[in-house]
Amino acid sequence: MRICGLVVGFLSLALPMTAVAGENVNLAEVLQLTDKQVKEVEEINRKSVEKLQPVYEKVKQLRTEADAIRRENMEQFIAILTPEQKKVFNWLLYNGPKKNVKFLGKSEENTKENKTSD
Repeated sequence: MRICGLVVGFLSLALPMTAVAGENVNLAEVLQLTDKQVKEVEEINRKSVEKLQPVYEKVKQLRTEADAIRRENMEQFIAILTPEQKKVFNWLLYNGPKKNVKFLGKSEENTKENKTSD
């Protein structure tokens, strides 16, 4: 897996610095790439970005769909809880990691007001 990261790093020459073995280095300088090689790498990167853009859009869409399913699951779970269980669950939810609050689409102010509500 580390090799994959290094390959991606090598192709990131469009950026002045990249991380290799935990250190920032200018690969074009260290490898003494010619101007032609740098331009070729920049073209490789440009084409890669073009190919990856639709993939990133699909990933974003899938994450949105997965979040909606998880949110629906959570709503169904909460719906079966008793009022006392809801109070305990809300306390656990809103006193836990901030991502839980964001996941449910609730603001931090809203959570403080409703953390013990039914």
